[in-house]
Amino acid sequence: MNEYYQTKASLPRQVKNSITLIEALENWRDFRLLHVANLCVELNDPFRSEFGKVHLEFAQAVNHILDNKNASLEILEWLSDLKENFNSTNTFNKGGGRRGALGICGAELEQIINLGLQ
Repeated sequence: MNEYYQTKASLPRQVKNSITLIEALENWRDFRLLHVANLCVELNDPFRSEFGKVHLEFAQAVNHILDNKNASLEILEWLSDLKENFNSTNTFNKGGGRRGALGICGAELEQIINLGLQ
């Protein structure tokens, strides 16, 4: 993502204390992604609604990765796609909740990768 979101991203304690990559992803899904998605579900604010939807999409993507045998490789491919999507939101001026959520979630995913867990 970009430096702005890297400075804003902060992983939940449960993710930082994880022993394995799988555990970190499960904790990220449960303690960040689903929590934010649930908070935004019934809000009457288009920015927050979109923000929550993207967090839910991330949670579903984490579920898909957890079902896969090679989670590490799949995460790297996913991060590459996310960076491309993030950059295209800027190119086509599709900011708002989607861009904000892609930025913060992508930055958090990079932080999880940088934990170096296996």
